[in-house]
Amino acid sequence: MSQKNELKLGSYEILAGIDYSARPPVAPSYIFLIDVSKGNQEILQTISQVLRELILEGNIPGGERKQFGFITYDKDVHLYRLKYNLNQPQMVVLSDWENQDQDLPFYEDLVVSLDTCQDLILCLIESLPKLFIENQVKFSNISNAIQVAVKIFKHIGGRLLIFQHNQIKEEENRQVNNDNYYRESNNTFFKDISKEIQQYFICPSIFVFSESFINIINLLDFTKYLNGDIFYYYSIQNQRQNFEQNLRQCLKKQITWESVFRLRCSQGFSVSQIIGNYCVRQGDLLTFQSDEYNFLFFLINQLNLRNKTLLYEFEMDQHFERKINNFSIQTALLYTSSDGIRKIRCHNYIIPLSSDIFDIYNQADCQVLTAYIAKVSSNSLYNQNILQIRQNIIEITRALFNFLCIFQEFLKIQCLTVNIVKRYLFIYIKNLIQVKHITTDINNCLRIFFNSVNVEEMVLHFVPALFCIDNMQDKSIVDSKGQYICPKQMITSFNSLGKTAYLMDTGTVLIMYINK
Repeated sequence: MSQKNELKLGSYEILAGIDYSARPPVAPSYIFLIDVSKGNQEILQTISQVLRELILEGNIPGGERKQFGFITYDKDVHLYRLKYNLNQPQMVVLSDWENQDQDLPFYEDLVVSLDTCQDLILCLIESLPKLFIENQVKFSNISNAIQVAVKIFKHIGGRLLIFQHNQIKEEENRQVNNDNYYRESNNTFFKDISKEIQQYFICPSIFVFSESFINIINLLDFTKYLNGDIFYYYSIQNQRQNFEQNLRQCLKKQITWESVFRLRCSQGFSVSQIIGNYCVRQGDLLTFQSDEYNFLFFLINQLNLRNKTLLYEFEMDQHFERKINNFSIQTALLYTSSDGIRKIRCHNYIIPLSSDIFDIYNQADCQVLTAYIAKVSSNSLYNQNILQIRQNIIEITRALFNFLCIFQEFLKIQCLTVNIVKRYLFIYIKNLIQVKHITTDINNCLRIFFNSVNVEEMVLHFVPALFCIDNMQDKSIVDSKGQYICPKQMITSFNSLGKTAYLMDTGTVLIMYINK
């Protein structure tokens, strides 16, 4: 028993046998899909700079096995042949690409090993900003570019990094005059192709740049069904540093490849709803990419860097005859590491249950409750009126508060705990439903982000964290485990602030606040 991790540990990892490998582990592969239409010069320069530095530093995971491919597009699609014995990359322009049934002129040397073709790849990266400096095409055909990328990429799978700058071609972004136009994708292409290619283990990271309305909600299905993520920059001039850091971290991150995820729960319970970015592969088996070295699951599955989550909602079978005292969960992630090793990572949890209503309310986590309400409400925007959703949130919150008020006189010692939960939950919910004067694209981008973000990051968008930094000492701010040591957190109330300097964390932005 002492030699079997699965018998002595709640969390463990084992090597997967041949039965868990449908094919030999593929090399970690990256395809870059870059919009080169008019006005994209600064973006190309940043991409070129970051890629070149990471390649020369050797900071992209995959070792000698990793592969790269490049596609650029405007109204046409441009392929790049990177055969190792060429003096320079060869560009082929597909100007008459009409549908996904059409064949490519060639497939060889479009995705190549970085180890054998590094000089050619660096040559292409450095030449991209100069190559399209005088491009006058004002729109880009992203759908054709994705179709071409899938044809090249589907036998390998891997990461698809898309950089979209200008408006999607008008005839593909159909105008639909209804109430849901700004809240629901009206372009079926992305949903259809996502369901088709999820079997190839292709995971997208989409970087969108636009100072004008682009209706970013059309990209929702592509990130949702392929377990991807999206980054939105409304001004590349002001957000270039942010883009550079996001791209750098996105490429340096150790992730799982060809990964599938399954959750099992004890008898008497069933999964009623799953919220997050995933695709059902078969039954309860989900296609789900995660961080290779930081995988933690406790009802909500949290990942590092752009922390992706899955939120599971369970319901109890009311007709189950046996009394249930504990709720058991087992999660399993089957994946290929960047080193080409097939592994299974498991977590087992036993959660005690209680029928005492006071215990339930005293153990309630108002941050988790807020995140749950926010995620469910955000998903309801596809088929419900926004005013009705807002009213539902208010009614749920009012019911919670009314119940607490009824029993407050009986709680005595527990009263303080319930009052604290009650007060903070009210603040979170109030900030969740209040009106924000932000653009439609930013609003929809936040919806996509909230769909897969973890609890801690999500609630910071409703109630920011505030740190007093006037007494920070000049010493290590990282503990022995490599975790950042935050300064003491202040109560987020401007009325109680002293005349000093503060740092505010809003989830995605840090703000320096100097109170005079």
